[in-house]
Amino acid sequence: MARVKISGTLFAKKRIGRNVYRAYFVIISDGRMIRNLVDKNSRGDYGGDGEVEFTRTLVIHAKYGPSGLEGVKTFGGLWYSIVLVPSDTYREVKLTLPLRDEEISIEIRGNFDIERTSGCSWYDTLSLINLIKQPSATSSSSA
Repeated sequence: MARVKISGTLFAKKRIGRNVYRAYFVIISDGRMIRNLVDKNSRGDYGGDGEVEFTRTLVIHAKYGPSGLEGVKTFGGLWYSIVLVPSDTYREVKLTLPLRDEEISIEIRGNFDIERTSGCSWYDTLSLINLIKQPSATSSSSA
């Protein structure tokens, strides 16, 4: 069983004119959505630190856009997802989402591998996934 630490803002919203734009991350551990991982702050956003355990997969879906239309291209939305699997290697990954002129992000730390990523075709979603700490290459030299 793998355990990862997640810190950052999982949900944020911003009112622009009549529209409300939302950016959020949904965390699914072994097929079950994780709720109540972090607390609501004074701005109405959900952020903080939490831990998640998983045995097979940890899927994180990221969505941004006008309320009710998150991820829809014609309304300026975007989406991507990342699938993590347990590993013996320690890694740190930072996932970001735009929120109009701001950005929200979460950091994931623990022993995992990135199995796959997918995202919308109209945005470079790989630019929103940053590997902070990756395993260092060990060099073996013989004398």
